[in-house]
Amino acid sequence: MIDLVDNQRSEELSKSEIEDFLPLANKDIRKLCEENKRLLVFPHSLDMSNDKIEYNPLFVVDDYKKEYLKVKTGNIMGFIGSNGKRMRIRSRFDRNGDNDFFLHYMLQKVLSINLFDLNHGSSQDDVLDLLELLFPSFLHKALEQGIYREYKRYEHNDANIRGVIAVSRHIRQNIPFQGKVAYNTREHTTNNNVMQLIRHTIEHIKRRQFGSSLLTDCKEVADDVKLVYSLTSSYNRNERQRVILKNLRPVIHPYYTDYRPLQQLCLQILRHDSVMYADNDNEICGLLFDGAWLWEEYVYTLLKEQGFKHPNNKKREGGKCIFTNNKGIRYPDFYDKNIVLDAKYKRFEDYSDAAGVGRDDIHQLVTYMYMLKSKKSGFIFPYTNGSNNQSPLELNGYGGWMYMYGIEIGNNTNDYRIFCEDMKKAENVFIGRINKE
Repeated sequence: MIDLVDNQRSEELSKSEIEDFLPLANKDIRKLCEENKRLLVFPHSLDMSNDKIEYNPLFVVDDYKKEYLKVKTGNIMGFIGSNGKRMRIRSRFDRNGDNDFFLHYMLQKVLSINLFDLNHGSSQDDVLDLLELLFPSFLHKALEQGIYREYKRYEHNDANIRGVIAVSRHIRQNIPFQGKVAYNTREHTTNNNVMQLIRHTIEHIKRRQFGSSLLTDCKEVADDVKLVYSLTSSYNRNERQRVILKNLRPVIHPYYTDYRPLQQLCLQILRHDSVMYADNDNEICGLLFDGAWLWEEYVYTLLKEQGFKHPNNKKREGGKCIFTNNKGIRYPDFYDKNIVLDAKYKRFEDYSDAAGVGRDDIHQLVTYMYMLKSKKSGFIFPYTNGSNNQSPLELNGYGGWMYMYGIEIGNNTNDYRIFCEDMKKAENVFIGRINKE
């Protein structure tokens, strides 16, 4: 297995070692997803990320001609399978190569799920556990668009004619005449192959170690599961393979857009090993996470209790206009009465102050300060092994201060519970700084 870390500036690998994954190099995420239908990305709506990850490559290779290639990674984490081989891109904060504590912790906070009973490694079974943990989120997002319906053809043979008469079937079944007529109807129904696939996935997860709690602990998830049950009364466990085959063709519908990633996720779960090992030489499978989006949503779980607002670019909610004529709408990550904050999953721990940050990031934050009349601003970033003592800088002109707020990520334990305790301590320190400064 090829083991990389995110935001890696340069990793040298032999060409033979990475050869099976070279078709993925230097291609943006959106193109990879279009070419490889069994490649899942979380969040499944790529444009939810403010960092536009859909236009960023999974990894970059500089020179294909050399025997040893330099590989550079970005904010994407996850697992890829190609031609029977695997690649993992783990968080740079998970220094212990046998676990993915930081990734799992962020998922636990963002998805509001309990991961203490989960194995936190990177084996094939552990990756499939992650797929199942994502299922409630994908299901709820799809159901928010409405219950998926599609047209199905039904055959009837009774006296209540309400469709097209099936002449040949009528002659075959109703001669001599017995008061019945054979006819066909085409109905817009919720009891279809997609909903049946979702039901089969629920039944599969229920039998897993953590499945029952995953589907019942949260009322929202439990209600979604009950709704699926009520719509799939014809469920038959013995028809699972037939339902899988019927769903190999992706859902294409201009309204039910969130059912397609849910359908893909269900197929990955029910087909077990497909997430890690492709069936043929030309197929790429895997599960990827946008580290920048996950970090931003994780930070919001800490700040929302402090009263911070978190505008939603995807839903066009909570934005602020630069101009008085309501044009030039912008979406700061977080803001409160007198402060605006920007979450960055970048290597900011090396900077002594905000002056080292890229100009685009600084200009964006200054724009937000001016627009919101904020006197304080700051970048929120992860760091490890050291004290976060960057000095704030005062801005020229209209004044104001720019801070560097780091959240320390512990990596000195092999026990997930201890890791969570260390994270809670670091979060309290972070919130204390926000409230104090």
